[in-house]
Amino acid sequence: MKTWKLILSLGVVSGVIYSLHSGLEPHRYTRQQQEFSFLPSADHVRMLSMGHTETAASLLWVRGIIYFGESLMTRQKIVWMEHLIDLVTMADPKFSMAYHFLGTAIQAEDFSDNGFIILKRGVQEFPNDWKLSLYYSMLLIKIKNNYLEASVVMDKFKN
Repeated sequence: MKTWKLILSLGVVSGVIYSLHSGLEPHRYTRQQQEFSFLPSADHVRMLSMGHTETAASLLWVRGIIYFGESLMTRQKIVWMEHLIDLVTMADPKFSMAYHFLGTAIQAEDFSDNGFIILKRGVQEFPNDWKLSLYYSMLLIKIKNNYLEASVVMDKFKN
């Protein structure tokens, strides 16, 4: 008689686990594809990293690249990429890859004023990086029609 009780209780437990799993399974995929609902400010990232700002910047960078790839695959707009790059570069101002990514991978029509601020900060952080200066000046010309500032940025590379 004890065997039947054991079999019956195992059957009930497995039925409960199966129903919970099948009920939660559809939500797992929708949760992964949701847009960011909250991104912290750069000050919060610096504070929460407890002195490990380069590590926090690298982790944010990996999350940003995953977000960018998912956006390309699903053909969605990348509305949070500039903010993620801002978080990365505020946590670690010497993270040159993020500045280069912003200058090349983000289309000009998706650029906001915050993107220009980030790229300008990158040009100031890396004054001898001609590629970064070129990205910034080309965006200045294409979006803002500001040939004067673009020429000032590129003037130091004329020789």
